[in-house]
Amino acid sequence: MTMTLGKRGLAALALLALASPALAGCIGPDAPIGGSAVSLDPSGQVTFVVAPCGEDVADMTLVELDEDDPEAVDPTVGEWVADSPEDATVLTPAAPARGWTVEQDPGALSPDAVYDLSAGYSDGENGTGPATFRLSDVEGLAADQVVTGNHETMTRAAFEDWACSEPG
Repeated sequence: MTMTLGKRGLAALALLALASPALAGCIGPDAPIGGSAVSLDPSGQVTFVVAPCGEDVADMTLVELDEDDPEAVDPTVGEWVADSPEDATVLTPAAPARGWTVEQDPGALSPDAVYDLSAGYSDGENGTGPATFRLSDVEGLAADQVVTGNHETMTRAAFEDWACSEPG
């Protein structure tokens, strides 16, 4: 079966080709979508931090990665749902504060495991970039520091600025 494009089809295809770079800036991987990071609370408990960049956080998910098999399906080990998405930016998994519903409790995190943390937005389609970490990555952090998905250590304020900045 042969398919032919008329003048309208060719015009639409040409318009799409011209618009693609502009559209990619809005929805592509360089668009500021916020970020996830890992920190410690004042008592030394691991804390998940989200810079939602104006979006409402609906949930957070923690996955344990299989370092030996990159093709493996990595299991979700923790999942939390925000009761008030507009206020959901910090979660201490060992003791979730009011405003979070535990869907799946990860229990004690293993010091040998590699985890991937991400947050989903209330639009149901978008979310933050992940923060991949080991517990050793957060040991010794100061109270206002986070470890990002790029394994950078920075202040929480710098993280929020970085995660929500325009690309480029």
